[in-house]
Amino acid sequence: MAAVPLEEAEHQWLVMAAGGQWTQQLHGLLLGDASLAARRDFISGFTALHWAAKSGNCDMVTNIIRAAEKGGARVNVDARSHGGYTALHLAAIHDA
Repeated sequence: MAAVPLEEAEHQWLVMAAGGQWTQQLHGLLLGDASLAARRDFISGFTALHWAAKSGNCDMVTNIIRAAEKGGARVNVDARSHGGYTALHLAAIHDA
């Protein structure tokens, strides 16, 4: 399979979300494109919700869901990573 380059906003979103911290910049990106909430890291299959749960950042989880819904996007809380994990699985595994 050929690699598909990420758009700049998508790249920023995934890199910043992987840090597990909710920032004004993340909020702005999501308000600009609510579909970013469903974007996945191509290696792990993690969404921003997975990264937030793994980090134990409950505020980030809530903010992602609220901002995405405000932008008209639905967040699939049952989305599974490439390893089969949901965000809830990761929160439990990492004692988050």
